[in-house]
Amino acid sequence: MKKERGIEHADELMCRVEHILNELATQGWKLKEILPNVNTASGDWLGVFLVLNKA
Repeated sequence: MKKERGIEHADELMCRVEHILNELATQGWKLKEILPNVNTASGDWLGVFLVLNKA
């Protein structure tokens, strides 16, 4: 049950990130790279860094 909720949360998070990237694109920003922020002890993803360039 916990895993399914995590997947739903990840999907919601990705929708929010996509919305933010679309908003930034209207201001002249472009996504260059997505870098994972990993907890090396467990190997689980804790988050991501979005690398943006001014277009």
